[in-house]
Amino acid sequence: MKDRKTVLLKKIKFGSTTAAYITPALIIYLVLVVAPGFISLFYSFTNWNGVDPAFKFIGFDNFKMLFIDQVFLISIKNNFIYLFFNGIVQNIIALLLAIVLNEKLKGYKVYRSVVFLPYVLTPVGVGIAFIYLLHPVSGVIRKIFDLFHLSVSANFLGNPNLAVFAIALVQIWLSMGIMVMVWLAGIQNLNKDLIAAAQIDGASNFQILKNVIVPLLTPSIIVVTVLTITGNFKAYDLPWVMTAGGPGYSTYFASIFIYKTAFEYNNFSYAMAGSAVIFIIPLILIVLSLGIIRRNME
Repeated sequence: MKDRKTVLLKKIKFGSTTAAYITPALIIYLVLVVAPGFISLFYSFTNWNGVDPAFKFIGFDNFKMLFIDQVFLISIKNNFIYLFFNGIVQNIIALLLAIVLNEKLKGYKVYRSVVFLPYVLTPVGVGIAFIYLLHPVSGVIRKIFDLFHLSVSANFLGNPNLAVFAIALVQIWLSMGIMVMVWLAGIQNLNKDLIAAAQIDGASNFQILKNVIVPLLTPSIIVVTVLTITGNFKAYDLPWVMTAGGPGYSTYFASIFIYKTAFEYNNFSYAMAGSAVIFIIPLILIVLSLGIIRRNME
């Protein structure tokens, strides 16, 4: 009886200690994240301009306008282009780099540092640097073209058909480091005994990859999926610094659309409706992706 009582008291003490540590952070999170989120959702059903305290409810009118707003649709399209490059292209490269870096070649620690280095740089500084690197007249790419006597246009950021792809490639370089580290951590935690057992049983490399390695990398796949989806729908700083949404609306992203709608056109309720949509889309993508991953792993 005393042992049960002692165990119960220890659990209560542990629970109260845990609550004491968690509560301050939880309060801050509720006040600075959750509450503003609900307030934003509330105003998305109004015609509030962000200044005048008077407003009226207009139901789903803001949301109806969003889905016929060509600028908003362009921004969503650009977010999905960004997601493709930073979700599929980047992670394929990151996984290959992680496999190479896992071999512990001579100087592998230096290579890992070099790969991770761009991630610690500020997107604003990187954006400014690439503006000069991609300058159509004096940029490094232009000089390389001139060196090989190529008459190809180097106006990547000024071309509406190329600008979003140029920014996406810069983002791949910028955030490659964290993805490589996630994949590398997963590879290093693989159960080598299972792989060896599969090889002894005569499994081919493809079968080992499909039936052993990929299931064992499930935690890394989940982390990479969530980071990629959430990160790409929050894209703002790099596109804003490099093009500010131009030329025209060709590099508008959802975050830029929301910012300009709210602070340049003073249509806060419309911007908040856009924020609600941009919260729902990645949430749906994450739920669907995790469902597919779980089903395939089973």
